[in-house]
Amino acid sequence: LANGVMHAVVMSTEITPPAEGEEAPAEPVMNQDLCIPTPIVTAGDDQTIGTDDDVIGVWQDPRIDIGPTNLNVFAQGQAVTATGVTMRGVFSEDGVSLTNGRLEGKIDLRSAADGLGMAPDQICQFGVSMGIVCEECGEPTPGPYCVSAIIDDITSSALEVFQPQVRTCAEIIVDEACADNIPSVCTVTE
Repeated sequence: LANGVMHAVVMSTEITPPAEGEEAPAEPVMNQDLCIPTPIVTAGDDQTIGTDDDVIGVWQDPRIDIGPTNLNVFAQGQAVTATGVTMRGVFSEDGVSLTNGRLEGKIDLRSAADGLGMAPDQICQFGVSMGIVCEECGEPTPGPYCVSAIIDDITSSALEVFQPQVRTCAEIIVDEACADNIPSVCTVTE
């Protein structure tokens, strides 16, 4: 970060509640799902830092601005493609909390169609009944199957007790603990 340039990783974690009858620990216990890849948001489509497709995130104390970039996000085991994703926020003076966070981009409904058992056109038609209108996705995969998404007022605090691991699809595929739970994004063949 000394040069103001950074990369960001999207982690799949959850807070583990104490077992029944146990007292809650002073710090929350986080568990990372090691069978879900951790996309490096600013590393581009090849997910490798330092190649020509990298999208640079910028840190201008106290602001962070990342994107636009494309990435796969995971919801209930389903990989969903998000395009044109930007993230920004303001860090506290001590650097351990984030406020005024905003995440926005387009969700490509084609990536969720198989998991929902519907064709992309059907998902868009269903969305209209709830006031959601599909729009053009644009490059790299044009078509009228995207919906804009914005998450505003994101706040976050650092967890000193959590040591994340960056996991790639290659690591997940060879990990025996993940053999019955490999996400679809890791099994796609070109």
